[in-house]
Amino acid sequence: MLKKYQHLFSKDQSFLILCSKPLDSDSLGSGLILKKYLESLGKKCKLVFPREITEEEKAMNSYLPYFDEIETKDTRELFTKKAFDVLIFLDGTNSVQYYDTDKTPDNSPNFQLYTDRIRIDHHHGNPEKIGTINIHFPKLSSTAEVLLTKIIPDSFIDQEIATLGYAALVGDTGNFQWNFSASTLRIAGKLISKRADWELVLDKIFFSKSKSYFDMLAYVIQNSEYYDDLGTCFVFLPYKKLQKDQLDEDKLKDLKQSFQDAFARRVIGYPRGIIVYEKEPGRVYVSVRGNNLTNNINFPKILMEIGGNGGGHFNATGFDVKQDFKTVKNSLIQLITKYTR
Repeated sequence: MLKKYQHLFSKDQSFLILCSKPLDSDSLGSGLILKKYLESLGKKCKLVFPREITEEEKAMNSYLPYFDEIETKDTRELFTKKAFDVLIFLDGTNSVQYYDTDKTPDNSPNFQLYTDRIRIDHHHGNPEKIGTINIHFPKLSSTAEVLLTKIIPDSFIDQEIATLGYAALVGDTGNFQWNFSASTLRIAGKLISKRADWELVLDKIFFSKSKSYFDMLAYVIQNSEYYDDLGTCFVFLPYKKLQKDQLDEDKLKDLKQSFQDAFARRVIGYPRGIIVYEKEPGRVYVSVRGNNLTNNINFPKILMEIGGNGGGHFNATGFDVKQDFKTVKNSLIQLITKYTR
């Protein structure tokens, strides 16, 4: 552990670790890495992902070492009384990423119950001030890279930790397609030398897709709208269209994933891909992907101007906002027009 951060974890005996939404291999992997490391120091730890996950999500992520040690539930119930010395926010920029806003965005947990709150993250933008202490390295590829370079010593890394770290790295870089550096590749090499099960990781993250995933990819292609003057392709899904096309929660997840993985930012001449959907009347979700080389728009900045809750990277972000669908659609188009001129 680097001396700069050693005191943050040495003096206290118990830690509540919240890994952020959305569900991904960096959020889960970095959470498990930190939990196992603190436990190796004799600390008491609870690791929580802030919503219940589906059986499909469990099946997709159960290959991760120690996966069963993650509690998955709404975190509101954890903040009626203080049960740990320190609260850790992991891999997120805003408080809404740490409780289940899908059920209701209201009645947020009382995070201030903990006077010692550490936020560990790598995302760009202007994060909400949820931590009293911030370990923030926006130039690094992932929160796992922050942990493995700034906090956790090489001597702690065994095969299981290496596999968790590798899953986190390739998940947040798209298997080293974006948002990585020479440092990231050096760490990846180190993790492989520590016998990370990289073949299993790649198979689970990139090569194991359901039939529904490809059905939804076909839907994305058929329902995309190309705005030539903005260099942007959109998929607009107001509430009535979701209902008409019978896009339930599971189909919507596959639709978003296929859009992000296989469509957005891959069409020549359209460096930006945006999906806008209304899960319930007046509550709109936006997921954005931009091409590394040709997109010049800072999407977290647009997020802030619209007033949404969420976070992410320059070229990959997501948020939700309580506004009329048409208002959000028009705001996005106006802001992209503003920043492309």
